[in-house]
Amino acid sequence: MEFIQFIIDLLTNTKDVLLQLFQDYGVYIYAILFLIIFVETGLVIFPFLPGDSLLFTAGMLCAQSSGLNIWVLIPPVDCSSCDWRQYQLFCGQIFQ
Repeated sequence: MEFIQFIIDLLTNTKDVLLQLFQDYGVYIYAILFLIIFVETGLVIFPFLPGDSLLFTAGMLCAQSSGLNIWVLIPPVDCSSCDWRQYQLFCGQIFQ
């Protein structure tokens, strides 16, 4: 039930949830963002996750000097979607 409430909060109050996650987990926020974008990009059952709005909010928080660093944020977010597409390609070649 707590996970469902987290998803609802993430969908409705993205900025507040990201700030709270950054305060709670510190630099692990980059891994959390990686996982959210990775799952939203590739898994069929999670297309409702806030991929684009999450990226815009994370960029906004970087610009507001909330502690997030844009140069640390770009590589994991960029790799999250690319890694999933490579994984899908690999699975497609194996199970052809």
